Amino acid sequence: MTLITAVNLERRQSLREQLSWKLAFGLKPLYLFLRRNRKALCVNMKSFEQMPPKSLGNDLFVFLTEHDLILILIPKIGFHDVYHVLFELDTDIKSETLLQFIPLRNGRRSLPFIASTLVSAQFYPEYWNDFYNAFKRGKKAVTFHDWDFETLLLRNTNAIRKEIFGSS
Repeated sequence: MTLITAVNLERRQSLREQLSWKLAFGLKPLYLFLRRNRKALCVNMKSFEQMPPKSLGNDLFVFLTEHDLILILIPKIGFHDVYHVLFELDTDIKSETLLQFIPLRNGRRSLPFIASTLVSAQFYPEYWNDFYNAFKRGKKAVTFHDWDFETLLLRNTNAIRKEIFGSS
């Protein structure tokens, strides 16, 4: 591979990621509209910080802080960042797409989830094996997509993971 080809591939991936992020943020208003009747979480960063170490709430605080994220995105869609913590996924584009496949196969069937997985499969064919493994992971898990995560914030994160995914 020549240097010019390597540079062109890097630019294409960068453009692909930019487009992916634009699509994801473009779907956000639709997603919020679809969830308009859902109750917002009654927590804030300070309450997360004060929760016991290794609890889901405190681990969420650590995740949000480490990634320079703020709580504004949590009301009505709070489980998204909880999923990052429970599934142990980062915030890069690959992790964000994997994050959609696990709950989709677990029964979370909504237009934004379906659309994002279809777009991800088209944009990132090199991750198809990872997408498939995430999909299988969602199938093997107990049904969690409808859990009220606010009631679990004080529980130990690893215990919740084991409850969802078993010991494996």
